[in-house]
Amino acid sequence: MEYTTIGGSHIVTQVCIKSVAFNRFLSINGGGMTAFEGNGGGSVTSTTAIDASSSLLLEHFGNGYFTVRVPNNPGAYLRLDASTLFESKQANPNGSGTANCQYYASNRPPPFESYELFRLRGGGHDGAVAIESGAFPGVFLRMDGEGVVNGQFYGAGAQPPTGSWEMFTVQLIVGYYG
Repeated sequence: MEYTTIGGSHIVTQVCIKSVAFNRFLSINGGGMTAFEGNGGGSVTSTTAIDASSSLLLEHFGNGYFTVRVPNNPGAYLRLDASTLFESKQANPNGSGTANCQYYASNRPPPFESYELFRLRGGGHDGAVAIESGAFPGVFLRMDGEGVVNGQFYGAGAQPPTGSWEMFTVQLIVGYYG
């Protein structure tokens, strides 16, 4: 997958990502990652407050795809490996796959690494959106009420229902929490 950019660059927005179902924020900890790790590393969970691990950078590339980066650990990106879930083409009541981080020294994932690419799928009138994997179409980021973050399969072209564990609000942060 290739990045297309606007004017040779990309747009970065500081946000927090909040679960509609559980009122919790996506929390990413790169855990001091300093090198690429094949299966990723660090941790992705949730928190009840906006802090350094839930104040995130969305990097928009002008082609509908974006990455999620942690400001306090440059080079660490949200990663979703949902290969088993995608291959089965079936939803799992507990979700499946691994949400963690991947490190890129360039502070930007290379175009061929799509486990770190996502796109927003429009939601209802409440402004909620689903976060779809770029590598696994039809698989969406999922968060439960206990802090577990993984993926859920809905199928290509499908959309998670309003209020589901795969629906989030993306809120702009004014100021820096890092």
